[in-house]
Amino acid sequence: HYGGYGAGVRQDVLMQSQATEYIMFLDDDNVILPHYLERMIEALGRARNGEQFAICSILHFGPLPFFMERPPVLLRGEPRVCQIDTLQVLVRTEAMREIGWRDHGYLSDGFTYRALGERFVYVRVHDCLGIHL
Repeated sequence: HYGGYGAGVRQDVLMQSQATEYIMFLDDDNVILPHYLERMIEALGRARNGEQFAICSILHFGPLPFFMERPPVLLRGEPRVCQIDTLQVLVRTEAMREIGWRDHGYLSDGFTYRALGERFVYVRVHDCLGIHL
């Protein structure tokens, strides 16, 4: 928690302080696999249709919403609420700044990436590149 205000404020502060081309958010229960950054950056580098973020698949061990399968679940990454985790997304910093972090508590990543998906095109990386423990 950033100053006791929760993940949404923390993400917003991190986003404003970065001077990089790409940004990603990892929580303390996330693990990225060795080729995560290489594959995600390559995918955005090859993109030719204005794609502003990349989404990979991850293995999610929960907790998951009651209407989903029991963990572990392979989340393929749809920019929709309850279908995506922060671990799955590498985004161009300027696009993230334009959207801003949507703070809706536990589902803030879903609301944020849904807004990104409504505004920008994304590229899917079909590899499983992370684990949410």
